[in-house]
Amino acid sequence: MAQDFTFANVARVAHATADYWRSEIRNPRSDIFGRTPKVGVSYDRRFLSNRFGCLTAEVFAANEF
Repeated sequence: MAQDFTFANVARVAHATADYWRSEIRNPRSDIFGRTPKVGVSYDRRFLSNRFGCLTAEVFAANEF
C-alpha cells in the first residue's frame, strides 16, 4: 500500500470519524441528533482490505457504535 496508508492511520481516521459522529448525535441542531450510533463497514478485494475493514469495525465498536 501507499506509504501513509497504514493500520495506525486507518485506526486514527476511524477514531476521528467516530468522535465527529458522536458529537453530531449529541448536537440538537444535527440531522442525526439522538439517533442510535450505528455504522456499516465493508471491504473489497484489494490487498489487506479485509484487515483494514476489521480494524475499522473494531475501532467503531470500541467507541460504542
